[in-house]
Amino acid sequence: MGEGSSDVVVENNFIHHITDKGISIGQNSTVFSKNNTMVECGQGFGIKDEGFASIEQTTFYNNANDIVAFEKNIGNGGGFVEAANNIFANTAIAPISVDETSDVQVSYSLSDTDTLLGNNVLLIDPLFKNPTQNDFQLQASSPAINTGMNVTGIIDLGTSSHLYSAEPSILISAIHYHPADTALAEFLEIYNPSAETINLNGYSFVDGILFTFPLDAVISSGEKIRIAKDISFYDDYNGQVFQWESGSLSNDGEQLILKNAFGIIVDHVRYNDKLPWPTEADGEGAFLELSSVDLDNHFGKNWLPNFETGVDEFVEEEESVVVFPNPTSDVLKLELKDHLGESVRVMILDSKGTQIMSKMIKEITSDIIEFDVSKYTSGTYYVNIQIGKGAVSTKCFVVAQN
Repeated sequence: MGEGSSDVVVENNFIHHITDKGISIGQNSTVFSKNNTMVECGQGFGIKDEGFASIEQTTFYNNANDIVAFEKNIGNGGGFVEAANNIFANTAIAPISVDETSDVQVSYSLSDTDTLLGNNVLLIDPLFKNPTQNDFQLQASSPAINTGMNVTGIIDLGTSSHLYSAEPSILISAIHYHPADTALAEFLEIYNPSAETINLNGYSFVDGILFTFPLDAVISSGEKIRIAKDISFYDDYNGQVFQWESGSLSNDGEQLILKNAFGIIVDHVRYNDKLPWPTEADGEGAFLELSSVDLDNHFGKNWLPNFETGVDEFVEEEESVVVFPNPTSDVLKLELKDHLGESVRVMILDSKGTQIMSKMIKEITSDIIEFDVSKYTSGTYYVNIQIGKGAVSTKCFVVAQN
């Protein structure tokens, strides 16, 4: 929108899969936007050259940038934005980008990637119902419910318009970033959650590792494809395997970006080797696996360790601590091999890394120690075990209540 357009209203739209700007505003134009959803755009809003936008109750998801305000033509001035009651989720680069000629004011909003300056702005998981399937309705326990404010009173953050549909995009579903034996066994997996076969021609990993899929590559509905550093490690893998062109996965964590042939970021994950990401994947023989393809894969709490890599990996020391049963619904047992008479400190954390139990046992008198977890809600938890003054061992376990 340009040429001095005035008081343009943009409302109740689903804007999806745009290489550049979902909505472009410039040349001293003014736009009032409300109840829109923007997914997989290069920029959700681009505001420039004395353009103004009021952006209300918008849900942004998996865009490279959500709001960008800048001066495009030197001397024409920047962009100006008032953004309120919005959700900025799973942004690949930055939710808000503003140059020295521009200004963006944010209030009553939520981001789950970056801390945003403004009044009443949260940094937390918005808890969408099923973001993989482009369902951005809020779960009943969402922190975005009754958190917004406008002239009518208290409202929910994000859009209230959900009358749309779109096929989901390919997602990263497994990461083997620190094999126990050799870095040559590194791999990634992608998954197709849509109902359609997707042509992978031109799809590429552009950050983390470098790889472009060949011209004839396709991925069927529900199929997983493995991309490995050295394909010879996965000759027996039951499915398609490709070898990436260059690069290695960082043992400390990094961002992985997958783009389609048009340069649109279809998925990205910034994994980590620290909680709440499962630490068993950090050189202990496991890889990271998304616990459900319907969960948001940029949260560490939604990943589990999987030791079935398809490679016989050598782990230097036998595990001296075993956690079982896993999953459990009532009792968690710790088997402490060859540690009778020693002291042990046990701490249980939830998926966000918040401590919910801590216990110091001065002397281990039994090989097995039991903990009551029957009142824990279903989900992923971590238990830290320190025997004597030794290193802390972290194990992941799942509580599954009936």
